[in-house]
Amino acid sequence: MAHVAIAWEIGAGFGHLVPIAAIGVALRQQGHDVTALLPPGTRGPAFLRSTGLAVEEQPMVPAPPRTSWRHPASTSVGPRSVGFGRAPRGGGH
Repeated sequence: MAHVAIAWEIGAGFGHLVPIAAIGVALRQQGHDVTALLPPGTRGPAFLRSTGLAVEEQPMVPAPPRTSWRHPASTSVGPRSVGFGRAPRGGGH
């Protein structure tokens, strides 16, 4: 089966974590390996680990400041606009 990575986008509340848990658990029940990618220092890792999902804490790299706002062209723009599109300074993956 597949290995699926589910990335947290924005927010520190359970409103973002509950859907990740539900999707991740459903995928695991279908035989897939699932890893949730979350920023460090949130409540998420402990909560998602309690559901049996693997968790990797990823550093949050802030995006450069915006001078204007445009509607995103696709859903991939959201994570990229909050720093997932750049490697952390000083190394990292």
